[in-house]
Amino acid sequence: MLKKVDEGGGDDRYAEELGPEATFWLEQLQGHVERLVQYAQAGHSSVPYDELLQVTAQIEVAIDRAKERALAAMAARRQAALAGTTTAPRLAGHEGREGARLVS
Repeated sequence: MLKKVDEGGGDDRYAEELGPEATFWLEQLQGHVERLVQYAQAGHSSVPYDELLQVTAQIEVAIDRAKERALAAMAARRQAALAGTTTAPRLAGHEGREGARLVS
């Protein structure tokens, strides 16, 4: 999860690549879902607990995919730098959406 990466060792590589706005909204969404899960566990929510667990899993998958894209973009830029080219691929698309892709 994105938040745990930041808390664990101060590793902000993903946050840099995703951008501060996308990182902020992913963390906000993750926090809201975690609170809903806690409310559901305590019996204070009308949303079924199983449904919240599914949403949480989907968010974790989306965050993992975003991290993979970020790492691919960083690796492509490193390769471009090693090759001496001046243009390197960047992560493009709608931040936080599945449609993000590498462009040069």
